[in-house]
Amino acid sequence: MIDRERPGYPRLVLAMLLLVYAFNFLDRQILGILAKPIQAELNLNDAQFGLIGGPPFAILYSVLGVPFALLADRVGKARVIATALIV
Repeated sequence: MIDRERPGYPRLVLAMLLLVYAFNFLDRQILGILAKPIQAELNLNDAQFGLIGGPPFAILYSVLGVPFALLADRVGKARVIATALIV
């Protein structure tokens, strides 16, 4: 078991969260970086391509935000965050 009282524990947690945030940021930006090749490959115009990234992202966050918050209240924030990091 991890000792939360160890002096280096907060830094380890911060480093893990920073790494996951960096991957999350890159994951969200990759669609914009590769926009032209994706549009060319799938023969999409700008409006169609915009529908790929915008609404699904917003719907996912708005629909799943409340259930995950309730889950965090019931089982604990640390477990929900750890599971999200693993997934």
